Amino acid sequence: MSELRLQDYVTKIKNLIQNQRPDEAIAHCQHILRHHPKHIETYCLLGEACLEKGAFGEAIEFFQRTLSADPENVIARVGLGIVYNQQRVLPQAIWQMERAFELAPGNAEVLPILQQARVRIAREMRDAAGRPRDQPPRKRRPISPPRVRTTHLGCRRDQSVRTRFVRPGTSITLPAMQAR
Repeated sequence: MSELRLQDYVTKIKNLIQNQRPDEAIAHCQHILRHHPKHIETYCLLGEACLEKGAFGEAIEFFQRTLSADPENVIARVGLGIVYNQQRVLPQAIWQMERAFELAPGNAEVLPILQQARVRIAREMRDAAGRPRDQPPRKRRPISPPRVRTTHLGCRRDQSVRTRFVRPGTSITLPAMQAR
């Protein structure tokens, strides 16, 4: 058996994942974990390989293990965001991608996935409201401020408050304002 540094072995596994060979990558990751059970990067690689394979439940488990040891692992956050986005658990996807964006604001992969999840959740909310996708949103009536009128004594009174608390047809006596 040949000697291979752990970092070189990890690089080999990353290449396997990039070349769409997740089953081999999973086998190599399991081999590393037999000898180095606390190697955090291997758990993250297992999550990536499971995500590539389409085993979302296992990918979530490995990404969460990675985050339990290293909460600032951007790759695990992005991986969880992608998994939740694929499973349409959009609030979780957005939350994970926002945390990844906070950790690595310059990462070019994070922002498009975050925007896609936000657009998808907006569409689902619109569909739940019963409006077709191609129909523009309803225009809302602008909210007007309460009408203010001046009484015969020169005092201001709020018309909306008056109509709310005074029965129609009754008169109101306002105290006279003292001159200063």
